[in-house]
Amino acid sequence: MTVSIEPSQTMNLFSVTDPMELLALHRALMEAKFHPNPESREIQGSPFVARIAERVVDALIQNEISEGRKGTADSWTAWRDAAKHDRCLSVAKQRLAETSKSIWESMASDARRAYVRDLLSPLIADDGLIGRLVDEKR
Repeated sequence: MTVSIEPSQTMNLFSVTDPMELLALHRALMEAKFHPNPESREIQGSPFVARIAERVVDALIQNEISEGRKGTADSWTAWRDAAKHDRCLSVAKQRLAETSKSIWESMASDARRAYVRDLLSPLIADDGLIGRLVDEKR
C-alpha cells in the first residue's frame, strides 16, 4: 500500500509505501506531540502537525481496512478517543497552563477550542471534553 501526503493531485511531496514506516511515523509524531518535556513546545499545538498526525492515523485505519482487518481498523478508531488517554490529556493540560494569559484572552472562543483540538490531535475529543479543558484554562 502506498500512502501519500500531498497538498494537491499534481505534486506529491511525501509518500510512505511501507505500513511499518507509517506506524513508525505515527509513533514519532505521538512522541513529539505528547512528550511532557519537549524541546519545541510549539510543535504540540501546531495545526500543521495536527493535520499530519490525523492523516497518518487515517491512513493506518485505511490500510487495515484495505488488508481486510476491519477489527484492527475499528481498534484504531476506538484508540482515537482522547478521554481514554490520561497521559496525553495531562500533557495537553500542561501546555494549556503554559499558554500566556494575554494570548489566551485574545483568542476567540472558537480559536480556543480549535487550539485544544490541535493539542489533542490525532486523538478526538468530544465537545464536552473540549469545553472542560477550555474552562479549566480560564
